[in-house]
Amino acid sequence: MKKQFNTLKFKRNTGDKLYRSGMYSIIKQSSPPPQMELFDAPSREFCSINRNITNTSLQSLAFMNDEMYLEMSRLMGTCLLKEFKGNWLELIEARIVYGLPLINGRKTNRVKLNNWFKLTNNNLSRFNQNIDDTKNFLIYGGKAIDNNVIIRKLETLTFARSTALDLDETINQH
Repeated sequence: MKKQFNTLKFKRNTGDKLYRSGMYSIIKQSSPPPQMELFDAPSREFCSINRNITNTSLQSLAFMNDEMYLEMSRLMGTCLLKEFKGNWLELIEARIVYGLPLINGRKTNRVKLNNWFKLTNNNLSRFNQNIDDTKNFLIYGGKAIDNNVIIRKLETLTFARSTALDLDETINQH
């Protein structure tokens, strides 16, 4: 007898199954997963040649609050801290120049880089001043936080990575 799939209830996997590919998702033709609908995936009922390109507040909320994207941002921040070990101010440019193309596949011009430096350093100051406000920022996801990184710097790079995910040039590759 075949196992019946229950598509009404979602049970989150754990361990190695948590990170398996989305191609194993069960998709009903008339009821796609909410993430697909949120990011303008075409209806599976008809053939679609072109995709709609939109940016909505709901997409921003997903990138800034969804557990999957927050964990991905944290893991990217951890990689940047491990890849470029040393003084924060000396290596911030290298971390940003290396990290942005990993997210959106593009090199960034000097003006935008300066804005990223300001954003990142301002957030480090903010996270250092408001420790109580940020203590739960890194708890999302199934992978544990690396104990070999400085938490405030990891929070700062995680926030910057999360912000980069939310850019129009990341969401919509024009």
